[in-house]
Order: sequence, then structure tokens, then C-alpha cells
Amino acid sequence: MTNKTDSILFTELFLGNPKGVVYSGPFALWETPTKPTTLLRRDVGAVPRSSPIDPKKLKAVFRKKYHRDILRRTTPRRSYANLESHHDSVHEYVGGSDGHMADPNLSPMDPVFYIHHCFIDYLWEKFRKRQKRLGINSETDYPQTKLPEHKSNRRMDNLLPSKKNIEGYSNSFTKQIYRYSPAPTCRNNCGGAIKGFLFCDRNKNGCVSGSRYDIIQNGGLSQVQHYYPSKAKGNRMEIPLSLKNIKDSDQSSTVSGITSSTVSGITQKAVTPGTTTPLTIQHDFKGITPQLPISIKSGSNSPFESKENRQLTRTSTAPTITKRFNSPFGSRRPRGRRSTEFSRTGTNLKFNFSINLRLGQAKKSPFNFDNLAMSPIAITNKHDRNRKAELDQIKNQRTFNITFQTDGCSYSGRHLDYISIDERTRSSESIALIAFKKPISGETKAYVRAYDSNGVMCQPSCLVSKSLYKECSGLIKITSDFPRMYFDSYNDVIDSKITPFLRFVCEN
Repeated sequence: MTNKTDSILFTELFLGNPKGVVYSGPFALWETPTKPTTLLRRDVGAVPRSSPIDPKKLKAVFRKKYHRDILRRTTPRRSYANLESHHDSVHEYVGGSDGHMADPNLSPMDPVFYIHHCFIDYLWEKFRKRQKRLGINSETDYPQTKLPEHKSNRRMDNLLPSKKNIEGYSNSFTKQIYRYSPAPTCRNNCGGAIKGFLFCDRNKNGCVSGSRYDIIQNGGLSQVQHYYPSKAKGNRMEIPLSLKNIKDSDQSSTVSGITSSTVSGITQKAVTPGTTTPLTIQHDFKGITPQLPISIKSGSNSPFESKENRQLTRTSTAPTITKRFNSPFGSRRPRGRRSTEFSRTGTNLKFNFSINLRLGQAKKSPFNFDNLAMSPIAITNKHDRNRKAELDQIKNQRTFNITFQTDGCSYSGRHLDYISIDERTRSSESIALIAFKKPISGETKAYVRAYDSNGVMCQPSCLVSKSLYKECSGLIKITSDFPRMYFDSYNDVIDSKITPFLRFVCEN
């Protein structure tokens, strides 16, 4: 739909109005247990870069195999494969500029929070089932992390009985406590949903929400028994026959044959043919008497109440937003070169990096090239021969970048660089250089990853024999033992004929 705030979800049939104070639906006039108390508020669609979850973008999640490929810290925020970024976009979409869902601390005040998280959990369970088909144990596939609060053996907050983080990956929840029914799809006719509630979007190959007008165009509200109008203040009421019988073919001059009447306490004025006249409904909210216009127009009849009661919103205290969810799926600007602190130039290659090494000292030491080790990696890029031109996000570009990044696990440091690929080639292979702390004593551990200009992660493979690579995580352990896996200087790398111990395959 053109205007996503028209979604049938945000009407008095389901979640209530999408804008301002929620005055209709089952959660009408909910008061939050905050200080000061506020009325539940939303601002759906106010942030242009945010959106509901897009079935087409979501497919990137289910092309991955491991949790590290779909979660933060190990997956770029702007990658469509990042399930957490899909989650954040919905928070910002519903919360907008001043709604409770926009703030991580306030979002549980809106019941939409729990519905949304159930769906995210469903997507995760779907991913875990895919892992099982691929022979991967979901219960032990816990991503490596340096954050203390995310360590696998850390106890979860405020949970009784107490459980460790990794126990949240247990299969026991969906075996013993709950299971998910099959999701509505185009194949199952959107789960048999009432016409106008869901429909199959062939462009996205998924079921999407109908609008407040679609329900009328597909037979009105004849199949729906109850709704939660504003005057009910969250209580369920039976839908009047006069509203049930509204059809898209009804003309402005006649609404179910009624020209002037009172239906369930709603005072309805006669509508002059060829014009649009609002129905005026009187309610009493703590001394406030808002005007709620409902336009009945030929071709797009809507028995639903206004998307916002502006007077109630204006006179109610808005929640104080202290922290915001930020959707990463906005403008897809090309990635620019990040700021660098050092640069060295060699034959036909420029090597840029920004890295800070602690080296066991109490304070951060200035960068010292003697502390730096380098090693080559191979990057293979493949274009999808079956991709459609209209879906190609990098069409009309001669080159695009593949970024590779090395994060220290046993030290504090990061190396970041990129190579440029000719977009017109179907397949190409390049040699790049990664930098990390030299294993002067003991060993160096680091995590290496690569991703393209659209944030899509490349699959790492590790050298297991003379020329055989096997898929791996990208975590590396480097020692000073011979034969060495690294070089002390840039010139040594250029002159060497060493086989890269790490290879990335990028498909776009």
C-alpha cells in the first residue's frame, strides 16, 4: 500500500490507531507505569528510513548458515542478513519520533512489543530449523564475543529460574513449551485470512497487510464480529450491521440505505451526493471532547475512526525518549573510505589501515610498525548470472567495493581496508592484505570478515591442505612458529609466493 499507516493492523479491529495517543483498539488509553505517567503513544511511519519487515529483504537471513552471520558484532548493521537490524527497523517504524516503541527502555509499554518479538522469535526458529537440515547444531552454535554481558556462560538478567545465555539456544523451548504454526504464505492462500486482512504480494512473494480500504473492497466487515471503538475505551463491542454492510460500491449519498440515524450511540449526519461529510462522534476523555472525523467516500469507503485524535495527543504528556532504535535500512549510499591514520604505498597497491595496539601497556601506545604483522588473503567475487537487471543494486556502476576487516580477539585493534571490483566481470579473484598484532610472544587471535558494498557477508574458507579450502568461521590463531603465517614487512609480502591461508567467496 502507498501509505503504510493505512494498514488494517492499525485500526480499532486490531492494534488501534497509528498516530498520537492510542485512543481506539484493545489498548485504548493505556497508562504507562512510568513517572510521570503517560498514555500509550505511537507515531507509525514518521521516520522515512524505517519500515515493516520486507519479505524480499528478509531472504538474505535465510541464505546464511551460522548465527554469527545474522547477529550484531559479526554482521554489518546495514546487511539484510542481520536479523537484529530487521528487528530494530520495526521499533523505529512504530515508535517514530515520540512513540514508546522508539525507545529500548520504553518499548515494552506497548503491547505491539510482544507481538513483534514473537514474530522475531518465529523467524529465528525458522533459521534454526534450516541449520538442522544442514547438519548444524543450533544449541552449540553460539557466536564468539568479547562483551561480558553476551558471554555464553553469563547468567541472564531478571530470569527465574536462572539460566545461562547459551541455554537460550536450547531446543527444549519449542519441544516442551510452545510451537509455531505455519506462517501465511502465497502458497497457502495467506493462511485463509479474511479477505482484506492479508493478501499475496507477488512482487515480494509474501503475504502483506491489507489496508483499511481493502477490507471494504473485499466485502466489507461482514465476516468480522467485534471491534474496539474509541468510545469503548478498550472493551470489545459487536460491530453494528450498518457498518458491516458497507461495500465499496456504496455511493457517498447512501450508507447501507441510511441517510440519518443513530447507530450504537454514534450520531450520523446525512451525506450530500458528490461530497464528503465527516461523521461527528462525541466522546469524553477526562474532560476532553475530541472530534473524530470518519470520511465516507465513493470508491474508498472507510467505517474506521481517524488515525489520530490530535486534540488528545496535543493535551497529553509525551514520553521522554532517552535512547532510540535506529533503522540501518535507509539510504543505501555507497560506502566511502573510512578515515585512516597510516598509509603505505607499494607497487600497484595502496595499503591503508587504522589500528591501535595496547601491547600490554597501561596506556595506549603510539602505533609502531614493528608491532604489525601482515598476511595475504584471497577474495573471489562471483556475480549471479540469473539476477534480474531491475533488482541489481549495483547496476550502472563500473566498480564496487569489497571491504575486509580484522578485529583483534586477544588484543584491542582493528584493521579495515577494501578492494575495488570491476562490476562487469562475472568472476574475479584478488589478493588483499590483512594486518594484525604480531605474535611476539604466545599467540594472536583475530576475527576476519569480508562484505560487499551492499553489506552482504562473504563466506570464509580456511586452507586445510596444499590447495584445499574448507568453510570456516574466519577466526584465526597465529603463532610465531615456523612455517610462519605472516610477514614482518610490506615488501616481504609483495615478494612472497605464499598461498593465502584464508579465502573469501562473495556472491552478489
